[in-house]
Amino acid sequence: MHSDLFDRIDRTVTEHNMLCPEDRVVAAVSGGADSMLLLHYLLSRRERWQLKITVAHVEHGIRGESSRADAAFVRDFCARQHLSYFEKAIDAPGEAKAAGMGVEAYARQTRYAFFQSLGCDRIATAHTLSDSVETMLFRLARGTGLRGLTGIAPVRGKIIRPLLDCTGEEVRAACTALHIDYRIDESNADERYSRNAIRHTLVPDFDRVHPGFMQNAARTLQNLQADEAYLQAQTAELLQAARMVGGLQTAVLTAAPLPLRRRALTAFLEQNRFGVDALHLAQLDELLASGGRLQLPGGFAHVQRGVLTLEAAGAPPAAAIAYEQIVVSVAEFLTIRELSQIKIDFYCDYDKITGSVRFRQRQAGDRISPAGRGCSKSLKKLYCEYRVPHSRRALPLVAEDDLGIIAVAGCCCDQRVGVDATTRSVLYVVSHTED
Repeated sequence: MHSDLFDRIDRTVTEHNMLCPEDRVVAAVSGGADSMLLLHYLLSRRERWQLKITVAHVEHGIRGESSRADAAFVRDFCARQHLSYFEKAIDAPGEAKAAGMGVEAYARQTRYAFFQSLGCDRIATAHTLSDSVETMLFRLARGTGLRGLTGIAPVRGKIIRPLLDCTGEEVRAACTALHIDYRIDESNADERYSRNAIRHTLVPDFDRVHPGFMQNAARTLQNLQADEAYLQAQTAELLQAARMVGGLQTAVLTAAPLPLRRRALTAFLEQNRFGVDALHLAQLDELLASGGRLQLPGGFAHVQRGVLTLEAAGAPPAAAIAYEQIVVSVAEFLTIRELSQIKIDFYCDYDKITGSVRFRQRQAGDRISPAGRGCSKSLKKLYCEYRVPHSRRALPLVAEDDLGIIAVAGCCCDQRVGVDATTRSVLYVVSHTED
């Protein structure tokens, strides 16, 4: 039975491209059944994938001696197996209070920051199908949207969840069959915690009403995840179409169906580290049509001249910005522009550039001759034409070489360096806002 379970985990890993040869994997191991089975699985596949495995454990300072015993258990196992091991001890209740956060949220944030700090290609966590279904039910009870009902994602950035197609019951049975020792967290039986009540009461009740509930819920999760993936792709296309320097074009947003528009607004807020809730999202949607200013969790939204921009509370008028310069052949550039979702700030004929490309702020008297337009225009008027938000005009948007201005990021390039039939190599530029 346990070999069948490992085969199923293999299929999950392959289906979601969780591992690559020679990956450096940090295994998050609490000492419980799920994480110990995960670690044994990774060790069993170490040679096949040529994995470099590191074990990480966080002692949260919540359960006293029992919590310290969990850490000692994992530490001793790694010593016997000659595994690289890192441990972090925190006072989650005290530190969370000082940070003004809930204990669970603070502990989770600290855990993942610790795992990331170890330097790795993948962070493997031991979330199971049972965890994912319980998460779906918890969010349903609290109130959520489609994304919240999709449970736990198999992959999120570096984080992978190889056990996500296995139930907790199957994991514990495999541990017994494989003689894998593990620790039992006594707090998991305390039904004062919502998740424990769901696990020990709600899920068994559902199974009595309709046997096979967990498998049926798993199929529901798969269907919802497929729908969510499609809508995320549609949202990305809408954002790409609406995006301009520093903001989003409201005309593009308001032409989209309400569900996609609200998803795009949510994504825009999240990308800019603004808080999101249903009330402010509805108000922001109304602002697209009315224009004006709206206070949000984390700052303000502005709609002026058909452009939605965000202003972080306490932020300087202009954030730092970095530019990435890439040189490719014409054929490569055409493929990138057609297939990639990367926002290109400008592109030009690389061979027409003299010296190096530098970026600066607009200066009085700056002018540009936009490629293909046969005229010269002051940058002040150009910024108005392209509706560059005032909050962005202090950024170094002006690109120049040794002979003068070659482009304005997000607007256009100069006729002198424009792409034409003789172009062999294209320079394209992508900007990144620095944290």
